[in-house]
Amino acid sequence: MWHISNNGSIPPATGVTVAGGNGAGAGSNQLNGPRAVAASNQNGAVYVSDTLNHRVQRWAPGASCGITIVGSPNGLSGNSPSLLFNPAGLVLDTNDTHLFVCHVGNNLVLRFRLI
Repeated sequence: MWHISNNGSIPPATGVTVAGGNGAGAGSNQLNGPRAVAASNQNGAVYVSDTLNHRVQRWAPGASCGITIVGSPNGLSGNSPSLLFNPAGLVLDTNDTHLFVCHVGNNLVLRFRLI
């Protein structure tokens, strides 16, 4: 996003890392092929579809690592309700009660109740 000042200049924008940033990998502080992000309206957590690790990670504000909430924490893929294969899109419902995951590798959309 760019902010154009009143004089027409465009100052450089600086992003802040909110998830990952430690190279590609399957560690709790790493992502591999992130595809989508959903942000919580309730607690500021960020949910990331970590596609090539076949999981969804939850990152609390200011956290240095994420928690696997869907899929295998070590990158194991699968086609069961508890294992994912290339998750992509994410949507949180308005109350942060359910997370919807586009399970691309198995051609379906899954709904998970958040605790």
